[in-house]
Amino acid sequence: LSTIHVMIPHNQRGSNTRASWQRKLANSLAEILIWQRTETAAKTDSRFVRAMDALKALPDSIHKGNIEKGQALIQQLQTSIRKHRQLLNNHARQQGFLVASSYQIDKTSITFKMIRRAKVGDLKVLELLARKHGDARTLRLIAKRHLDPDKAIPMESIQELISNWVGIGGDDDKDDELAAIELQLQASMVQATLDKLRCPETDRPVLVTCVGADRDNIVCAILVAASVENSRLSLAGEVHDVSTTGKCIDLLNQVLVQSKFLVDGEQGFMAVEEILNNNLRKEDKSKEDVIVLSSRDLELDEHVLKEFQERDLTLRVHATSKLVAAPTGTVQLSLNTTIYDRIKARQPLTLGVVLDCTGSMGGEIEGCKKGALKLISTFQELAPVTAVNFMGYWDPVNVSTDPQPKSTGYLNTTNRHHPENMTALTEFVNTQLVCQGGGDEPEDIPQALEKFIDDMKTAGLSADKGVHMLFFIADAGYRSNEEHRMRAALEILKKLGVVLVMCKVRGGGSIQTLVDRSKECFQEDGQLILLGGVGQLASIAASVTESIRASLFQSSNVVSVTASVGSTIDAIAKLVNFQEDHEALKTNEELTKDEKAEDVKGVFASKKEYTLTSRDRLYLQLSRLPPLCHESVQSAFGGKTLQELSAAAIANRLRAEGIPVVKVEKAGYPEEVVELVKNLMGGHGVMRVDG
Repeated sequence: LSTIHVMIPHNQRGSNTRASWQRKLANSLAEILIWQRTETAAKTDSRFVRAMDALKALPDSIHKGNIEKGQALIQQLQTSIRKHRQLLNNHARQQGFLVASSYQIDKTSITFKMIRRAKVGDLKVLELLARKHGDARTLRLIAKRHLDPDKAIPMESIQELISNWVGIGGDDDKDDELAAIELQLQASMVQATLDKLRCPETDRPVLVTCVGADRDNIVCAILVAASVENSRLSLAGEVHDVSTTGKCIDLLNQVLVQSKFLVDGEQGFMAVEEILNNNLRKEDKSKEDVIVLSSRDLELDEHVLKEFQERDLTLRVHATSKLVAAPTGTVQLSLNTTIYDRIKARQPLTLGVVLDCTGSMGGEIEGCKKGALKLISTFQELAPVTAVNFMGYWDPVNVSTDPQPKSTGYLNTTNRHHPENMTALTEFVNTQLVCQGGGDEPEDIPQALEKFIDDMKTAGLSADKGVHMLFFIADAGYRSNEEHRMRAALEILKKLGVVLVMCKVRGGGSIQTLVDRSKECFQEDGQLILLGGVGQLASIAASVTESIRASLFQSSNVVSVTASVGSTIDAIAKLVNFQEDHEALKTNEELTKDEKAEDVKGVFASKKEYTLTSRDRLYLQLSRLPPLCHESVQSAFGGKTLQELSAAAIANRLRAEGIPVVKVEKAGYPEEVVELVKNLMGGHGVMRVDG
């Protein structure tokens, strides 16, 4: 057992600080409980037995005398435990264990027999110590062990391989023999890693590629490609041969020593969409499933994903570590999940712009007009925009000559069908929205919003008819006596399903009150986007239209796409065997298919579909957990009902014999049992919970 720090230090040694007492308390208790279950301490050590019996006999009451007696007894137990631990460690060293500890005591005591019997973690520590001391003798013994394929040690993670990498032809000052041994150990580790990752050759070839310049992802891509027999590795637009261990090591060395491919940003790498489109252009006989490694989330247009489905191709995206944030300067969206689903499903999208046209906007209004028109144009190119409304408002409350709010009303601006409407909208903005009036800082915003609500109702827009975005561009808020009208207008807009995009031209003053009220009303429901200024109008268009594209990491229901994150050897092994998972998911899809349902797939699977998605892969992974995990969860929630047990037995038989679930329905089973069977088969034996 390793040394355990205790809460009550023996002979006043150790620490009892505020930050560490909880851990030490747990360790102290664990140490005593473990040793009292050993025959050595609990039966043959009379000092330990007497102290334990006395400790158990102490009264429960909190009394100074009892506490002092308890401390003394615990210290007696710890003294006995320390002596037993010393004997245990000495015996372990003699048997060839704790080799790193033995090495630190006496470097010459290490023998090949000890190294052959050493545990993996202990041996890795020993190798690091031997490298640090330039100990060629010990490194030769470790290298000799690695000559046995059964004893060679694979890496535990990508980070371990990178941090311990020995550059080929790097350090001229290092002893030639020592360098040769270190390289031999490294080659053995890479070979053992590839052997552990190796998967059987599949009928379908695999393209492995990397987007971005993340070193961990590039190293992972090389190892994956080298482990999959029928694979092709593409980095920086070039195909690289990693068919042998030597070629794999050479390419790894180029990345880790020469920093090949580690360029700034996305430079040197093909865009993921271009990679996939190149793959789709191939003849069917040469089509490939694809693994893409990326450090950022990826989005794909609907037509690319649909073609992947039609060609029966599958895509796996993977990140070796937590996804990094998008580049600075872009707008981050935190919209309601339902809104995201509607956008991704390409439901009708309407745009509304409400622009402050009072005199205080004089220096910025032309830039705001151009930015708003460009915003509309961008949305039209990338999303199914069905109608646009552009409104300007002034402040007739303070300046009697100021006009009432003016708007185009909702115009059908689909370029293909109504180009004249877009022309009319542009002319309206350039000629009717004149910068004038105002005077005091607050403006007549309630009147503008009430007019906008009337325009929505006239156009027949509501929350269940698509997604409605309102871009509010202003440099001032409303008057304090208009609070009630303002809150009422915001509530109506929220109920109509409006996503409010606030763009304040400058900060401070009454505009902050407007922002605060908008937050109170819209933010909790995920219907608010705050921009930092007019300059982000272009960014918001890009951000929203990207969300219309399928997010490969964040969306769990994109058909034919699965996603994963991890840098350990186990995570990479699952990545290498992704085609096996995909085949299991496809088989499950066939078995659970409803004969009555239309055989038309969308890009996003519904909650009742069991198909090849990240969501369904999660259930497949859960189904492979040890039985004890499932039993523990079931007991915690009260166990299964008789109906669930029956459905589970039926589902297991259907999967084992390849019988489609429709046979159960035709056999006359109750509808609720059929639904349970579908649910269990869709979750590969795990009850699916779809929110």
